[in-house]
Amino acid sequence: MNEITITLPAIDETVIANLDTLTSQASATEIEALKAIREKYATLARQNGYVRIAHWSVSNSNWSASNDVHYERNGRKVRALLAFDNFGSTNTGQNSGTYEGDKLYLLECGEWLRIERRGTWSQWQGSPNQWGCGVSARTIETDEYDQDHQGGDIRIVTDAEVEGEYPLSGIVKELGKSLSTLAAKLPERMVKVQQRVSLAQQLLVGLK
Repeated sequence: MNEITITLPAIDETVIANLDTLTSQASATEIEALKAIREKYATLARQNGYVRIAHWSVSNSNWSASNDVHYERNGRKVRALLAFDNFGSTNTGQNSGTYEGDKLYLLECGEWLRIERRGTWSQWQGSPNQWGCGVSARTIETDEYDQDHQGGDIRIVTDAEVEGEYPLSGIVKELGKSLSTLAAKLPERMVKVQQRVSLAQQLLVGLK
């Protein structure tokens, strides 16, 4: 029998120790950066859209229906900026499949919100497209069992939890896209608000 010789490379323990130290420094710095992002951009989140936590829709050749549920605090929908998008769909058949994944949002109150979404989709008429984060958006009974509330999760996460789960580069990229989209919408929103002010002022003058 031929002998097999295995040579293992020697790795300097100092290199490992330095790598551990540098990794800890990188994590701590990223956590500080995430805190700075929260504090700087939460105000801008107040000008953006709401966070959907459940969706349901169904249609056929004669009718259609749909409904969305949004994240709320004290009975009020909360605005946010999308900070990371890891939500997608897969096929379980030629015309049907599942929804799964998670999203990270920066809320207007300066907190990180992580939602985990689960659901199903179908291209068959009368079959629902639905997903939820532990809640359901269904408004009527269908032939398909409502599964969008069977999984998923909604929770506030800390800077350290965000750092441990999401790459900072991905957060910066997604937030950049969200802010660019918001910036393009702001001029139109400004015009609409100015129109509201103008109308109210005219009414006040006319009522005196």
